[in-house]
Amino acid sequence: MSIIRHGWGQMRIAHNAIALVVCLSLAGGLAACSSGAGPTGGSANPSIDTPAGEPTVENFTDLPDDFPAEIPLINRDIDYGFVSRDGSTTSFGVWITADASGAAELISSQMTEAGFAMSPAAGSTGSTIYESDKWLISVTIDGPGTDPGTVVYTVSNA
Repeated sequence: MSIIRHGWGQMRIAHNAIALVVCLSLAGGLAACSSGAGPTGGSANPSIDTPAGEPTVENFTDLPDDFPAEIPLINRDIDYGFVSRDGSTTSFGVWITADASGAAELISSQMTEAGFAMSPAAGSTGSTIYESDKWLISVTIDGPGTDPGTVVYTVSNA
């Protein structure tokens, strides 16, 4: 693996996180998020009419069918999620409320058992980056040592 690959992966993860923060800030809440590409709804499978190749963003509270089955989550009780597709790449963001005490160790164990390597590239404070040939995953735990906390998975194509 090259440093450039890590840099691009981190840039994609950072781009997705920035887009999400902007989206959430503009929406004023999780349920009303939309992209500039067209309308989205708060349902798991909103109808989106966009030109081919245009990016789309969908919100969900149940994992969509195309969420990678090989990526383990600390639990399946999703508070909020989004999927962004542009025809060639797919990115997911998943928020889960979980017991933050011991979460980092549990997630690390789950990811290792699933075949993901912890990236030697540093993540942001409180986050860890895992990777495979197909996926780059940033896992951030908000509120370590508190009960409950929020675990955020940001998943993008490698």
